[in-house]
Amino acid sequence: MPRTKAPKGSMVIITIHLPKEVIREIEELVRQGRYPSRAELIRAAVRDMLDEMRYMITNQPHQQQQQQSQDPPEDPPVDPDPPPDPKPKTKTEEERERSMRYRGCVGKLLGMLLANLSQFKFNVRQDGTYKINKKVIVRFFTEDCKMHKSVVVPAYNALVRHFMDAGFSVAETPRAFILRKEIEVVADA
Repeated sequence: MPRTKAPKGSMVIITIHLPKEVIREIEELVRQGRYPSRAELIRAAVRDMLDEMRYMITNQPHQQQQQQSQDPPEDPPVDPDPPPDPKPKTKTEEERERSMRYRGCVGKLLGMLLANLSQFKFNVRQDGTYKINKKVIVRFFTEDCKMHKSVVVPAYNALVRHFMDAGFSVAETPRAFILRKEIEVVADA
């Protein structure tokens, strides 16, 4: 039950109880920078589950109609050596696979951006400054990587860390990242 009354469309505080093992896994994902906070991870998980349920509910009647309208299939020939049933994946294994896919997408996007920095020049006369529109990042994760839009904010954070590790200073605007290549000054000894 909500603790406070909130205007329609705003966040409402709820209390949930989770096993300690689940909390440890959540905190590890937050520590790794995959999500900005435990609350954001839980919100993303609930959104994903609700999206999946809505999809199943809206497509279930359509699938049943298709099955009823088709002629019944003939019995397939019996396979003498049926393949073994794959072992169902646990939630932890599924999360690990999503995590690896997410990291792969971040690495792939970072490599693509660094390889094509000249396309993102902020000003033709100003060397070493680049502007990367956030739409490029959102499009890459949602269309190319086929990931949920809830991973975009953690991806921003991961990209900023990677750019800083690569020697850039990063400024963020509501619609873009501004990168400036840090010039190393070597002092004469």
